[in-house]
Amino acid sequence: MKKINIILFLVYFTLGLSQEVNLKDLYSKKEYDKAIKLAQTTLISSPEDFETQLILLKIYNSKCDYRAANALLAKMSSSDERFLIESLKTNYGLGNTKEAKRIYDQLIKDSKNEVLKKELLKFGLVTGLDPIYDDWKIKETQNIVFHFQQTVSEEKMRNIIVSRQKAFEKINNFFNSLLPKKIDFFV
Repeated sequence: MKKINIILFLVYFTLGLSQEVNLKDLYSKKEYDKAIKLAQTTLISSPEDFETQLILLKIYNSKCDYRAANALLAKMSSSDERFLIESLKTNYGLGNTKEAKRIYDQLIKDSKNEVLKKELLKFGLVTGLDPIYDDWKIKETQNIVFHFQQTVSEEKMRNIIVSRQKAFEKINNFFNSLLPKKIDFFV
């Protein structure tokens, strides 16, 4: 009986390990649809498999499918940095700026990884999550979130908002695109 259990364990372990390697390989080759199918199949038999969930979350974020990523996030919970980074991407991609900022601040504060902190700081500067923007004025239109330094006058803000919103509408009439979130515009 012990031999059978050991053999079954080894077969299960080998199959599970090879599926994870295949999944990572498909992800690295950007064969996202195949990777999604493999991950979903794996999660049917092992719904709590964190590594598979995490790779699937990365795939959804890489595809900018933030709704699917968010649905997966709702089933997950972890303090793992890799999970928090993907959660940050998902929330930012959906326009959940407050939650993205909370996760960003937590990662900056708690991470011991200096390379990660540098990358996060770059991300924060590009996305408006960095504390440097805390005192900036924020104005929103239907499609754009404007971030203004305190020194920009109200009149100039109005002119910029109106002209950029009109430009967006004119351009989007041609391209007819549907963006996952509003555009961040820094002045």
